[in-house]
Amino acid sequence: MNFKLDEISMPLKLKDKYVVIYFVVAFLFISDRLLKWFFSENPNFFWDFFFLTFRFVKNQGIAFGLYFYYPLLLIILCIALIFFAYWLYQSHKNTDIVNVFGVATVIFGTASNFYDRIQYGYVIDYIDIPFFTIINIADILITFGLCIIFINEFFLKKNNIKIL
Repeated sequence: MNFKLDEISMPLKLKDKYVVIYFVVAFLFISDRLLKWFFSENPNFFWDFFFLTFRFVKNQGIAFGLYFYYPLLLIILCIALIFFAYWLYQSHKNTDIVNVFGVATVIFGTASNFYDRIQYGYVIDYIDIPFFTIINIADILITFGLCIIFINEFFLKKNNIKIL
């Protein structure tokens, strides 16, 4: 195989960036699902790692353990998934790679927690942050994705700043 220097140093094409984004987010989704499976199969397992404790917790509520009426929560989650899927489609059309990443993390995180709600009636959390809350990777994906979308929509686009 002969490679030209220009081909090696050429930045990723937009299509390739999408593939990288989906690969990273899918990897995190699969990691979350595997950890949820592990902790559901080993509910008495715990591991102290620096200031974090990893342990099985049934989260009957919503973010930060707040209670929310279950049937209404499922309806809201379905609507949110449809909304973010549509937004992802629109971001692809507009080649807004930052929103694609943000929306993809929200979709994958929400889908993982939604699966738990349907399958078990609660969300499996396993990262205990002292004096704060107990979360999982899906929660991190949702929060991170919403922050990316917010920053992109209200700061980067407004100031015409391009990241990728």
